[in-house]
Amino acid sequence: MFLLFYFLISPVLLIIIYISLPFNKKIRVYLNKKNKTVHHVIDALSKINRKEKKVLLFHAASAGEFEQIQPILNQINRKKYFIIQTFTSPTIYNVAHNNSLFDVCCYHPLDVIWQSYSFFKKVNPDAYIVTRHDIWPSHLFITRKLNIKSYYINANLHKKSIWIKKILLSFSKSVFNYLDFCLVPSENIKNKFLQITSKQKIHITGDSRFDQILNRKNCNQDLNFLPSTYDNSFNIIFGSYDEYDVPIMIDSLINYYPNGAQSLKDLGHKIILVPHEIHEKDIQKTAKKLQRNQFKTILYSEIDFSSSQECSLLIVDKVGILADLYKHTQLAYIGSGFYDGVHSVIEPAVYGNAVSFGPNIELLDEAKHMYHNQLGFMIKDKNDMISFFDLHKQKTRLNQIHRDVIQYVNHNANASEKIIHFIEKTI
Repeated sequence: MFLLFYFLISPVLLIIIYISLPFNKKIRVYLNKKNKTVHHVIDALSKINRKEKKVLLFHAASAGEFEQIQPILNQINRKKYFIIQTFTSPTIYNVAHNNSLFDVCCYHPLDVIWQSYSFFKKVNPDAYIVTRHDIWPSHLFITRKLNIKSYYINANLHKKSIWIKKILLSFSKSVFNYLDFCLVPSENIKNKFLQITSKQKIHITGDSRFDQILNRKNCNQDLNFLPSTYDNSFNIIFGSYDEYDVPIMIDSLINYYPNGAQSLKDLGHKIILVPHEIHEKDIQKTAKKLQRNQFKTILYSEIDFSSSQECSLLIVDKVGILADLYKHTQLAYIGSGFYDGVHSVIEPAVYGNAVSFGPNIELLDEAKHMYHNQLGFMIKDKNDMISFFDLHKQKTRLNQIHRDVIQYVNHNANASEKIIHFIEKTI
């Protein structure tokens, strides 16, 4: 009943999308190029022998999801499989459409029943593979009707998810009834999915995000992203913080380092601030608050790597290097835990950082695991942050945390291989 209602209202959502065209450039780009990219895929498929190669269609709505599946794409036997990659966001499509990890790519159809049918009927992949949170009812319904195997990899479900709201449970069970396989990272997430789908569909294969982050570490291990002055100091990083983290971040720094730059120098500490969004106005506002309390701030864009200039409090105004900065730090506070959910805790853990975060950790199974196993520290107020800073005085404990978090990350490696093996034996 609910599923039928969804199919009936989805055209209304399509009308709303078209109405928004004059105001949304990304939607205009998507709609203007979608059909052309799909024709490109159909043309490429006409040139292969479908009896010799099976076709796998991977979907990644955004750049983050594409990063998660890259370790999987990198290990697939291209002699046996033809890879189609679909995107929703023009941003990641423009960056990645020529990537060698797949054979061809196109924009993914909107979740409207006739668009979904037209797309999957023409492309007709042997498997349709989605990741993380990107489940759409019409696509699953159509792939089932066309006998296309569907896989939900790195599947995640948290207690506040709309899929397990009581009012939507019947709808959720209907949607997941059309899914063939649900590949989850852990026993904990498996138990959550049992609320909406059968035990036979759920399989624990791990999370390919661990492989992606480990691969990045291995590829960039010889690169240095900070001046050599950071090699001999104790470095604390605030990674991907948002406006809700700023008050506690600034208050704790002012309290722990009462003389600002001089306190940092006396202790041999350096601070690195990396905002989630790079907005000059917000960065300047943060810098001025710290400067009023005797801190000397410098922007990443102002660093002279050829000199030994002192930069004890660095504010990073460059996108894309946060994951690599963790190799230079010992303590890491990960942002957004006071708002919509903490960001990646695996990135600092892979380098052995002691990791802390705000109280909203429900979205990340690994954050919950780290917290409940004393590998991560929950920050609820300024006093918690100060206690976290005090770890620099506890060398033995800090070294044990370093070993334990690296062991935890390594224990969760090789999920990509398990996911590929499962797909190969069930396709």
